[in-house]
Amino acid sequence: MKKWLYFASLILILGFAVIKVIMWKPFFDLVVIKDYKSIVKISLTVLLANPFYLPSGETALKVIDGEKYIIDSNETKETKSLIKIFPPPSPVIDPNTEWHQKVSILRKFVFEILEQESDMPQIPEPVRAIDLLGLNNGGKKYPRLCSKNAKIFVQYLSGINIDSRIVQLYKHVTVEVWNPKVQKWELHDPYFNSTAMKDNEYLSSAEAFDLYANNDSFSYGAPHEIFQTVVYIPRTNFSNDQLPTWHYFSYENLHYWKTIRTSDISSALWKK
Repeated sequence: MKKWLYFASLILILGFAVIKVIMWKPFFDLVVIKDYKSIVKISLTVLLANPFYLPSGETALKVIDGEKYIIDSNETKETKSLIKIFPPPSPVIDPNTEWHQKVSILRKFVFEILEQESDMPQIPEPVRAIDLLGLNNGGKKYPRLCSKNAKIFVQYLSGINIDSRIVQLYKHVTVEVWNPKVQKWELHDPYFNSTAMKDNEYLSSAEAFDLYANNDSFSYGAPHEIFQTVVYIPRTNFSNDQLPTWHYFSYENLHYWKTIRTSDISSALWKK
């Protein structure tokens, strides 16, 4: 009798594991195994957590420029709360506003949204914009920092159905926005309220990196030295992000961030 119980339990456990692997399978393209910690984290994630879904019930994945991203939606409770409780300027949510104008107005809004000084600590910092903006801290906002501004910006962009991604440069975190009209990534920095441009064309971080490496000129309202590393995180669904540290897709797990460009001074982590 005990043998049958053990056997039945084993079948149930294996069946559960197989179902979880099948559920998570669409996300495996984003997994990078670099060490034993990566194996442990993805194993725990598959067994203990559920995949990311949109309110429509679809898997929260989107292919942009040939790469997969875990995306957010303007239909989630959290993005709706962000727009309602901390409303951006009205042109941002006006469907008649021109695309670049909308992004620029929102970028300036996020540039100004946090103060330099605050009673809240610089680190550790939350991932959700509503937490950074003080919703659960008695109205106390966190102080300005490039990573905080970037997190807030991408969540507002998700709230108005514009695709974006957080980009790690050399000692700086910023945002790229996907322009569907020209089918390219454009750098829109919410910390410096600036863009990288050359010959009246918007540049991506990788394009700015290449220009800087070749001592070629371009405009950008911050030190150009930051363009010595270009890495991005392939997810934007931070509005409901309260993931534990063991979760493979937590913001802090840098192993699944994607490297685009590195230089001699880039962190060894990005060169692996």
